[in-house]
Amino acid sequence: MNELLRQIPQVDKLLNNEYLAHLPSHLAKQIIQSQISRFRDKIIAGEIKVFELQDIINAILKEFDSLKLSSLKHVINATGITVHTNLGRSPISDDIYDNVKKIATRYSNLEYDMTQGKRGDRYHHLNKFSPYLFEDYEVLLVNNNAAAVFLILNTFSKNKQTIVSRAELVEIGGGFRIPEVMSNSSALLCEVGTTNKTRISDYEKAITDQSAILMKVHQSNFSIVGFTEEASLDEIVTLGKEKGLVSYYDLGSGILQKLNFSKDENTIQELCKKGLDIISFSTDKLIGSIQGGIILAKKELMSSLKQNQLLRMLRADKLTIAIVEESLKKYLFGEHNDIFTYKMLNEEPNNLKEKAQKLHSLVSSFIQSSVLQTTTFAGGGSMPNEQIISYGISLKVKNITNLEKYLRANSIIARIENECVILDVRTIFDDEFETIKEVIKGYK
Repeated sequence: MNELLRQIPQVDKLLNNEYLAHLPSHLAKQIIQSQISRFRDKIIAGEIKVFELQDIINAILKEFDSLKLSSLKHVINATGITVHTNLGRSPISDDIYDNVKKIATRYSNLEYDMTQGKRGDRYHHLNKFSPYLFEDYEVLLVNNNAAAVFLILNTFSKNKQTIVSRAELVEIGGGFRIPEVMSNSSALLCEVGTTNKTRISDYEKAITDQSAILMKVHQSNFSIVGFTEEASLDEIVTLGKEKGLVSYYDLGSGILQKLNFSKDENTIQELCKKGLDIISFSTDKLIGSIQGGIILAKKELMSSLKQNQLLRMLRADKLTIAIVEESLKKYLFGEHNDIFTYKMLNEEPNNLKEKAQKLHSLVSSFIQSSVLQTTTFAGGGSMPNEQIISYGISLKVKNITNLEKYLRANSIIARIENECVILDVRTIFDDEFETIKEVIKGYK
């Protein structure tokens, strides 16, 4: 062992090695020290019995190359789940990205008043859409809907009660729980009703001089069926006005245009007509934009939100504002089919069947494949009970686990169903078909 340890070269010798001379010296030194330490530990542990200088050089070069590769990379979503949280939720449309590219690569008027030639604020950029999309509400964009909920509760219910139905104390992905958010925001939770039944009278009985908000939470990732009852938004609004309390609806996902598979879901425009004081929702789910949370509030309430010092920590950056602005313009001008998420969710089954047949024809020479009708979901904790008809191809091999792992190693994320690997074409872009073909062609 001692002889092996003595064979480990000095750092300076490796820095001057011809195979490593091209590496940036400051980075090379750190990688060399790390690999020398790694080799030393493995020798002491008895894991290395013999090695050559080239082995250490190769390890150093491999580590250097791994640092050059981006950890965040493009994958092909063949799961059929459109708003796939683990895969980045909504992809941004190419023309939207092109329109905001100069905002990222050049200076912008983010907080500059072009008319008066002095400092402005970043919060006004989306307000021009209010009369056309959001009635008389003002718009505030923060970095996600969780931030929106937190800011609203902290602004209007700090050390005061927020009354909410027990059936709506939801938990969404990542352990985000409404009760814990309330606690962290310094709002005092007052839960009313039962798991399956909450009436407006339950809210009214709970009101005290410490009450501040009547809150409704959209059951976005679950539903309660059977012997149930809930207070309507209209009742919440009426009670709020009678008692001088803020009526707030945490919508979660939200849609700006009806979807074919869910005609009963209210659009945000329809909800704005109900007279709620505040509404909040995500921009990167069913709306199909980048991660963000929009708060719609009446003018006097919006003023209080903007004065909260927490907004500095929760505000959206220039790229988020620019991309959300471009996305809202698509809905405003009836160009919502340009939004990838909306188009994918609304795609007609016959079109998907043709798409699946095309993919099948590309890969069937290399693997046992067949076209199948399947079902999928919107994803992102949105409309969990709405099964959507979709199409894909079913790949049959002896070891489906190995095939799934092979596809994943080549950045194709599929799903296993009924002893087959399924590639659902709903979420596969046309320009990704050739990549899938070449990857499957290489499967052994």
